[in-house]
Amino acid sequence: MILEIQIVTEHLNSLLLYSEDCIIINKRIDKMKIRVYYEDTDAGGVMYHTNYINFCERARSEVFFQKNIPMNEDGYFVVKNIEADFKKSAKLGDMLEITTELLDLKKASAKLSQKIYRNDIEIFSLQVSVVYMTRDKIAKIPKNIITLFDTFKSEPTIKNTL
Repeated sequence: MILEIQIVTEHLNSLLLYSEDCIIINKRIDKMKIRVYYEDTDAGGVMYHTNYINFCERARSEVFFQKNIPMNEDGYFVVKNIEADFKKSAKLGDMLEITTELLDLKKASAKLSQKIYRNDIEIFSLQVSVVYMTRDKIAKIPKNIITLFDTFKSEPTIKNTL
């Protein structure tokens, strides 16, 4: 399957703990697996540095594809800032896992943390700030996307039920 990219998306289940007056929700982190193919590497079989960022972009896009949320001129995200940390090299044939976690959500932007793992060892991390746009203008993030992003907060959220 050299010409086709195999993508598998997994979600960790949310954990709900109930008490008399509050609900503690342990949010899930999105995970996607992808294999490193020949086209992703140099002559020595080491993955090109730009492909780490490409794979993270695919993982972010896959979140929307899985929920049938279109990204088109009526609404889309653009990258404002990226901070990348290359820790180890990926090689031809490696199966990588990309995690996506929400760090911060504002009215028109979000900050995400993404990590790439090989055999449960972190080899790359990325923090990316994205801004929501509609027809080339900054816009408020729609409620359905805020709800989707909310599922990718990793810290427990406490909701008062009183």
